[in-house]
Amino acid sequence: MNTRPENLAVALASRADKARAQTAHADQKAQVLASGLVPTIAAAIAAGAFAGIHGPAAVTGWAAAAIAATAVVVLGMVLWPRAGHLPKPSTPERLLEALTTVDETQRLNLAAAEVIRLERIVTVKFRWLRTAMSLTGTAGLLALATVILAVTN
Repeated sequence: MNTRPENLAVALASRADKARAQTAHADQKAQVLASGLVPTIAAAIAAGAFAGIHGPAAVTGWAAAAIAATAVVVLGMVLWPRAGHLPKPSTPERLLEALTTVDETQRLNLAAAEVIRLERIVTVKFRWLRTAMSLTGTAGLLALATVILAVTN
């Protein structure tokens, strides 16, 4: 790897762009999953209430609804913006001042810190997304069990 400052800056910018794209990708996946999950929960609760399901089917049905609702909360965690805990300038003027008063090494360190922060955000977003997908799958299996129990009883 060529360690000239220009090449390092380009490499850091490329990694930052990739992390930003992955963040947007995670957000899109969460939005799609939530857009299908929320109406499904509402429909399942309404159908269960009108069908008069009781016994084991009611237990699995409410468990499915609770787990699906938890998945929606977890999807909200994917979408919730995170700024990180790194010190940062609070105004555009202070940012410009910070960028113009540092040398090239310090500028590269700032860029590297931003890349690390973005990559951490991506990691957290995809961890929450995997959790939400697991919860959604579990809720789906419980919903299927509810239907089977309701039909066979």
